[in-house]
Amino acid sequence: MFTLIEMLMIVTVHLTSFPLQTGSSLFTFHHSPISSPALPPNAGSTWKYDRSEDQALLTPGGAEEAGVEWDVLVTDDWRVWDGKGWKLAETIVGLEGVERGGRFGARVKWGERIGVLVRD
Repeated sequence: MFTLIEMLMIVTVHLTSFPLQTGSSLFTFHHSPISSPALPPNAGSTWKYDRSEDQALLTPGGAEEAGVEWDVLVTDDWRVWDGKGWKLAETIVGLEGVERGGRFGARVKWGERIGVLVRD
């Protein structure tokens, strides 16, 4: 007889202010199944809020010095972190702005706004 014991995997995700300010991040992660190359398959979620405005956490070096134990980083400043102990798993496309053109005189401009990074 075999007994299967599922191990609880805890993945710590850090979201910088921009993804949180959009409001979409919390809604998306909380109300839909999580599917990302940065997370284990079929991951559930439990939200714990830890507010920090420490400027040191805005840079890879500062976060390393602070001894953070994040597994996943969600940030609009992903290009600064990529390759510095972190690697890009995916980007999230969002609104970049509006420009002239299109059928009604305005065209929505989309682009990579948020990066999801994992430890390298």
